[in-house]
Amino acid sequence: MKRKVIAIVIALALVFTLSMPMSAFATPEEGYTYVVDYAKSQLVYNPEDSEAEEPYAVVDAPMVEFDGIWLTGGSAESLEDINVVSATTSSGRSGTKISIGKDILDTLPIGANGFYLMFWNFDPENYGPVIDDYIRFNVTITNSSQPPQAVSIKTQPKTAYTEGDALDLSGLVATLSYDDSTSEDVPFASFAAKGIATSLAHSTKLTTAHHGQKVTLTATAGTASFTTQTAALSVVAKPIPPASIAGATVIAVPDKAYTGSQIKPALTVKYAGKLLKLGTDYTVAYGTNKAIGKGTATITGKGAYDGTKTVSFKINPTKLIISKLTTGKKQVKVAWKAAPKAQGITKYQIRYALKGKTAWKTVNVPSKKLNVVIKKLKTGKAYQFQIRSYKTVSGANYYAPWSATKTSARVK
Repeated sequence: MKRKVIAIVIALALVFTLSMPMSAFATPEEGYTYVVDYAKSQLVYNPEDSEAEEPYAVVDAPMVEFDGIWLTGGSAESLEDINVVSATTSSGRSGTKISIGKDILDTLPIGANGFYLMFWNFDPENYGPVIDDYIRFNVTITNSSQPPQAVSIKTQPKTAYTEGDALDLSGLVATLSYDDSTSEDVPFASFAAKGIATSLAHSTKLTTAHHGQKVTLTATAGTASFTTQTAALSVVAKPIPPASIAGATVIAVPDKAYTGSQIKPALTVKYAGKLLKLGTDYTVAYGTNKAIGKGTATITGKGAYDGTKTVSFKINPTKLIISKLTTGKKQVKVAWKAAPKAQGITKYQIRYALKGKTAWKTVNVPSKKLNVVIKKLKTGKAYQFQIRSYKTVSGANYYAPWSATKTSARVK
């Protein structure tokens, strides 16, 4: 039987059945597996058929007793270009469980074509096959799998990063060029399928060591490979977050005396042992700080520091002076100059002790008085006296410093 072959005859198969001899042809049954064997086929022309325009598939001499497979129709260049969708025998049996090997089943479909897979016994006398039966396969064909000759970048990936970011290659698009002057754009998601590898993996955690590096793309074609590179990566150091000035140490502000004007004490601020500089590392805003009571200063971080910290200090009444000591019989009269009215003091305090001793006794005196008589003193002894005022603000007493010591004459 003379048949014109429509496409290249591309494979020889051994027919494996459950129990029948391999030399006998069997109509394909559901459940049988026909495995393509590339190594046992070759392409030759039929010398007896002068009208033949395409080669027949003819088994090597040692294999003449085996059945073969003849695939015709379509334009596939190799089995890797064919994907079987469904199969039906000429006798109507379902062939959905018949496979032609993983190389066919695993290819990606791009368009439908009809194929006949003919089962035949080799006829040595006619140098050709004798068609016994066939299966019609509905298949799809992939593009020719010609190897690329070059790879280039069509769309650059993201290149600007901060230290610690993950490398993002999702937007990368490469172009594969072939020797027939055609090309193919390949998005990053299809790199693996097209044999393109990258020197840095997608989602690599970047450091400043990656700054200036380029991602190399390598397209492999057999033993040959072609490379190209992306633009250089820019990886800037991760900014150090400002330290909170709330964690700073502020040297305690000494008590201040009332002046009637705003009090702005100088501050000493340290952070982790480092002395901070006013105007560079922090600024200070003072409270009203005029009245006797608690004064405040609010420190605000600047530059490498942020946040705020508020410190307080005492504003006390001013120091007084004992103006006169008058000695009497077992008593001493103490007189002093009044505290400035603006200070609004609550009381005066007088303390006294034997001259040269430290066992002080204290007497509170109403703020309206400017003298007091200390009684029950020892005859013939001299006494030392001090005075101060205090003011009560929000339940707390703010004391003036003790006056200079004034010593009396001997008590009568």
